[in-house]
Amino acid sequence: MRKLIAITILILTLLLLFNGGCRPDGQEPSPLPQPTPSPGPAPSGGTSGDLELEGFQRTTLEEASQLIGVPVHAPAYLPDGYEVRGVYLKDTGSFTEWIVVMLISDEELVQEDGRYNEKMRLTIYWHDVGGLKMPWAERVQIGDGYGMLEKGDDHNDLSWIVRPGRRLVLSAEKDIPTKELARIAESVVPPPEDMLAAEIYPAESIVVPQGETGTVTISLTSQALKLMEVSVSQIETQLPGVSVRISPDKFSLAPGEGIEVKADVKVSSTAPPPSWPRWSPPTEEEPFPPPPSLAITEPAYYRLTFDIYYTHPADGEKKSDKASVSIKLRFKEPPPLPPGMVTLEEAQKAVKFPIAIQLPAYLPEGTEPPFVRLTLTSDEPRGATVHYATFDVMLVPEPVVSGPPRDMEGEKTTIHKKPGIIGTNRVDWWAYDLHYAIVSDQVPASEQLLIAESMMQIAPGSG
Repeated sequence: MRKLIAITILILTLLLLFNGGCRPDGQEPSPLPQPTPSPGPAPSGGTSGDLELEGFQRTTLEEASQLIGVPVHAPAYLPDGYEVRGVYLKDTGSFTEWIVVMLISDEELVQEDGRYNEKMRLTIYWHDVGGLKMPWAERVQIGDGYGMLEKGDDHNDLSWIVRPGRRLVLSAEKDIPTKELARIAESVVPPPEDMLAAEIYPAESIVVPQGETGTVTISLTSQALKLMEVSVSQIETQLPGVSVRISPDKFSLAPGEGIEVKADVKVSSTAPPPSWPRWSPPTEEEPFPPPPSLAITEPAYYRLTFDIYYTHPADGEKKSDKASVSIKLRFKEPPPLPPGMVTLEEAQKAVKFPIAIQLPAYLPEGTEPPFVRLTLTSDEPRGATVHYATFDVMLVPEPVVSGPPRDMEGEKTTIHKKPGIIGTNRVDWWAYDLHYAIVSDQVPASEQLLIAESMMQIAPGSG
């Protein structure tokens, strides 16, 4: 009996072992399902959030400068104990598309769950079109400029622009004061705007009389860290009777080196002076929209443009870029400003509406652009009268007035669908709190209407 019991126990034990731990095909048993572990809380501190540095290469400021070709500096001021602990660089294949990230902290960097524990992060975007249009953010003074502070749950972002397209973002933990962020931002010396700084002298325009030669100076300075090859050429604009000689036109520039390139502009005695093309209104069958900013506000000129091509080592290979400078060329000095008159710039500062963009694109025969002079009204809010050779344009603020007075004599009309009156020697109309008028004893009413229709009208606040 004891043997039977022992044999039975042995058989049951073998059966349990076979069913629980072995499979008849000799494979390992399938594991029992296990609960999915919780990811746990995110590491405390840090400014990375979910922003990964994928596509970035770890480097140093010195190496990044050499790869890009221009110096990249750490902030000149950081709080006690803080320093740049890591530098990351993203190369998008163009000098204008680099992204540099500096991880800043008062302790060594530790990576956990793919995120670093830096307490501040400075990101430099070489080219960014976002700007600072952040109505939800707080405006912060940075030296003579400003930035926009976005407050997050665990960190703040201070963004500022050092030039169009060059945006910097300083991200920091919540306990770092805003004044400290502004002080750090002010101490940042941004990378040079361009590898090659180019300027032209005179800065705006040059007068070269017919039969004479004038000289333009193009000043070039290398801001790159390595030798660059440079060539200068004038864009072929086919100016009749005008020739340009550039010296030198090909050369090398060492880091920090500058050079002055001379461009001799020779104008023949028979060269036709510059003139503005005349704009003609469309026919009756065509629509008559106001032409966009075709008004002429200065004497005619030719545009001389110079292209500066340069090659430079960057990221282990040679890259090419281009800079351009230009200047206005006239054959004679513009006429002096008549006594008692103001310039367009002075008039614009005195009034609260745009002047230049609202001036007429159409001028009748016998009237050459630009206008002759400009005066201001004495009453507040101030208006402007723009005097052409054969007619005047009046722009006078009349808030809340939307049409002519009931007792105003003349034939009713519309200008850009706004109510107007054709008078004895003038056309008046009202739009957007402005009283417009074309006044002339020489130009007939039909031509005055064409002048009026060729003017743009700007709604308040539209820029």
